[in-house]
Amino acid sequence: MTIGSEARAVQHPMTKYAVEVGWTYINREDALSLRGEESGLVLTDTLATQLERLNPGRVNRAQAAELIRRFTRLSPTLPGNFAVWEFLRGLKTTYDEVEKRELNVRFLDVGEQGNNTFHVSEEWSYRERPEAEAIRFDLVFLINGIPVLVVETKAATKKEGMSEALDQIRRYHKEGPEQMALAQLFGVT
Repeated sequence: MTIGSEARAVQHPMTKYAVEVGWTYINREDALSLRGEESGLVLTDTLATQLERLNPGRVNRAQAAELIRRFTRLSPTLPGNFAVWEFLRGLKTTYDEVEKRELNVRFLDVGEQGNNTFHVSEEWSYRERPEAEAIRFDLVFLINGIPVLVVETKAATKKEGMSEALDQIRRYHKEGPEQMALAQLFGVT
């Protein structure tokens, strides 16, 4: 029995399973376009739309753009990663002009899954600057345009595949810390 390649035997089936349970597939080219090329960290329009939708009457398009700017410019460190988690949990605030006070902003709806958007993309590449070397994640799972899960896949025929995948995740933390700061989970398979 032939086990198959990394993409055919592991990556594509994982994507297929995600689509079967309700995640929407975005191909590499569309993902690049939706995030503004390789230096983009999130699906900007998707996140802006969701911020408006999840915070009706409190977040308009301009406020959503400012929130996204704050979110994507968090420090690529453990405290920055924790701040991302705080945004995702609705613990961060924005000033509400109507109520004249700071109010929590929802980036996700943790109570009603159907109010969120779910995307999966393969071969997600990231480079901070055009002259930098790009890193490429095998799979990225996004909720409301935010890459919350990064998965590195390896073929079952690779003897040290899991170790190699973990080494790649470690390298991504060094070479693309801005992108990795947004991810709340990573997986190797």
